[in-house]
Amino acid sequence: RRAKGGRVMSRRLAEYARGAKANRLLRGLYHGRVIKYGNSVSHSDKKNKRRWEPNAFNKSYYSEILDERMRIKMAAGVMRTIDKYMGFDNYIVLANPKCLEGLGMQLKTRMLDKLRSEPSLGPEDFLNVSPECWYVPQTNGKNIESDLPPLIYDSLITRQYLEKFDEKEKMKQEAADKEAQEDELRLIEEEAEWMQYRKDRAEAIESGSKPPKPPQKKKVKKSLKQHCIDTRIAKREAVEARKRRVARIKHGINC
Repeated sequence: RRAKGGRVMSRRLAEYARGAKANRLLRGLYHGRVIKYGNSVSHSDKKNKRRWEPNAFNKSYYSEILDERMRIKMAAGVMRTIDKYMGFDNYIVLANPKCLEGLGMQLKTRMLDKLRSEPSLGPEDFLNVSPECWYVPQTNGKNIESDLPPLIYDSLITRQYLEKFDEKEKMKQEAADKEAQEDELRLIEEEAEWMQYRKDRAEAIESGSKPPKPPQKKKVKKSLKQHCIDTRIAKREAVEARKRRVARIKHGINC
């Protein structure tokens, strides 16, 4: 069936074609494994659509850093990878962020936040956590990637990723603070314009002349993304207001 706008594929199939992850792949640990789609071909060359899903199991692991036991759905290959990293915490902290999406990145953020918030914690405080989780290599402008062991190189990638992430978050916060300051200044200017308008209007009424026009509200340019977000929020508020209004009418309360 053709979709709107003349598209042959639906939006969901287009996302899969671009390599987007399914939601349930973000709720477990799959180390980059995805659902693959194709055809099973019989001896008579008849094609039937089918898909290949990762070999997933529910497995329980204990995290020493977070001090909690969690039951996670993961692929069988991830279990072997955890054994290679010699521990669940080592895998989450040292693995490349490209292989950890959704749940994996949430656990990584929680673990690294705890390690950064408690500098007194060290490798001697845990039984199966590798000292490489605290390793920060000194590059001094040299390319040392080829001289690093695999686990330490993955740790370097993780640190670089977190530095970029922290820098982006800082830039977002600065932009939000700047926008809030601009909004406050705009509100002050609007209030000053209205005060001047009220003063001029009172003087015009006393003198019997034509009153001035009220100040026009300045339009603020919004990006397409912000416009979509505001539209979605407005629709949600309208639906909630309608539900409250219907509930009041049902209970015999005047709106």
